[in-house]
Amino acid sequence: GLIASHPWDTIRIRIQSARSVQKSGNSVALAYEIFRKEKMRGIFKGMTYPLIGQIAINALVFGVQDYVERNLFKEVDKSSLRDRVVTNGVSGMIAGGVQTVVVCPMELMKIRMQKQGEGRQHVSWTMKKMHIGASTGPVLEHYQGPWEKTKQVLREQGVRKGLYRGWWFSIFREVPQFGIYFSSFTFLKAKMAEVRHKSEGDLNVLELSLAGGVTGVATWLWYPFDVVKTLYQADGAPGKPVKYKGMWDCIAQSYKRGGWRFFWRGFGPTAVRGFVNSAATFPIVTLYMASFRPGERHL
Repeated sequence: GLIASHPWDTIRIRIQSARSVQKSGNSVALAYEIFRKEKMRGIFKGMTYPLIGQIAINALVFGVQDYVERNLFKEVDKSSLRDRVVTNGVSGMIAGGVQTVVVCPMELMKIRMQKQGEGRQHVSWTMKKMHIGASTGPVLEHYQGPWEKTKQVLREQGVRKGLYRGWWFSIFREVPQFGIYFSSFTFLKAKMAEVRHKSEGDLNVLELSLAGGVTGVATWLWYPFDVVKTLYQADGAPGKPVKYKGMWDCIAQSYKRGGWRFFWRGFGPTAVRGFVNSAATFPIVTLYMASFRPGERHL
C-alpha cells in the first residue's frame, strides 16, 4: 500500500507547497514533470521515513485504539452500531493524538526530502555541489540523503524547533482524522455486511478493501489542516528564511494567496492515496485481529 500510494503523496506535497495556485498545476501534468526532470527517484523521494515509521505508526494507532476501546468502553453495548461507531471514533481520536509523537518528525523529514531539488535536473545522491556558469550549463545541487538531512536538522535546529516543527498542526489534523478513520470503517463495514446479507466476520478481503478504501477517502475531509501543515513544515528548512511566524500566520497568509480554494488544492491525488493505502491496511488488520480473538467484533 505504501509503495503504491507514495507517488501520489509526493504529488500532493508538491501541489500543496507550490508558490501559487497557478504553479501548482494538475496531478497528471505534475507527475509527468517530476518524472521528466527528476526521473523515478523524484516520484519516490522521502519514502525511507514512511517505510520505517509506518510500522511504528500502525502499531501505535491500532494498538492504542484497540486498548482504549476494550478497556475504557468495555461496558458499552457492542451490539449497537451507533455505540460502536462512537466508541471506535473516540478511541481513534486518542490513538491519533498519541501517534503524533512519531508522525510529526517523520512527516517533516519526508516533506523536506520530497521538496528537495524540486524541478531541477536529476543528479546522483552523492554528487557534490557543482557551480557551473550560465554559459556552460545549469547549476546542479547536491541532494542530501535521509540520514544526512536528519542530522542537519538536529544539528542546526534541534528537536523542538527542528524535528517537531508543526507539532500542533499534526495534533489538529490527526486527532479528528483518526476519529473519522475508525468510526467510518466501523459504519461502512456494518453496512457492507448488511447489503451482502452476511455477518461482519464473513466479509471477504475484497469487501473489506472496498470499505477500507472509502474510509481512506472520507478521512481526508479534514484536508485543509493538512495543507497548512505541509506549508509550515516545508518552511524554515536549515539555511533558508522562515516565512511563517506561527500557525495562525500560516493560515492567514495561505488564505490571502488563494482564498478558501487554496486549502483544497491537491485533494485529488490525496484521495487516491487515501483509498489505496486504507484498502490495503484495513483487511490485513481486521483479519489479523480476528485470528487472535475469534468470535469477537473488531473495529
